[in-house]
Amino acid sequence: MREYLKILRVNAGLSQQSAAELLGISQNYLSEIENDNRQMNIRLKLLKDFSRVYGVPLGDLISNETREEVHP
Repeated sequence: MREYLKILRVNAGLSQQSAAELLGISQNYLSEIENDNRQMNIRLKLLKDFSRVYGVPLGDLISNETREEVHP
């Protein structure tokens, strides 16, 4: 599970719906990403969008994604 994405979203004070709107994706799609049901590998553009919307460095997101791949 991509718990770190959910934590970042909540820390940014965003609901799934509002975050999805800012990211330009559907709420359902964001839910599936957070629950690791979709997007085995998140596209760099989407990671950049998460970085912008959640206010975290892109490198932190890439590091977390790398850990997800190594320790699913």
